[in-house]
Amino acid sequence: MEPNYDTDYYRPRGQLPTNFTFSQTIAISSTPDELGSYIDVATEAGGSDVSIGQINLYVSPSLSATTQNRLRSLAVKNALASLDSLISASEDAIAGSVMSITDSTFPPYVPFGGAVPTMRAGELADGAPAAPTEIFAGLVDIEASVRVRVAICTQG
Repeated sequence: MEPNYDTDYYRPRGQLPTNFTFSQTIAISSTPDELGSYIDVATEAGGSDVSIGQINLYVSPSLSATTQNRLRSLAVKNALASLDSLISASEDAIAGSVMSITDSTFPPYVPFGGAVPTMRAGELADGAPAAPTEIFAGLVDIEASVRVRVAICTQG
């Protein structure tokens, strides 16, 4: 809750609040497609007195972890396939065992305030309801980076 003051700065006893602004922050786990309906319900309940300051979207930790684990597995398989390709091009080299795998994967970066809502505004002139609010969330890159060290021997 924040007080709003009148603009009379020369009051001898200080300013008196003229009204108050209430704000509320909520967290909703939803897909961007479903999020617009939450915004519509909130604005219908409060009418023109409701103001949505910003919407921040994040990738859920479970989805991020699942996706990165799949990517790590693919990255290791791709590294070993590339090694097999290089070994087969060589005439006297053979691949030994994997010596180490280093993972340098970071959590996905989601730009701050990355969602842009297109708000609906009441009803249209002919009385038809306005289109539901849409959220244009953009794309989030999820990456995995691994380094595979393999011993290479020569046939002798």
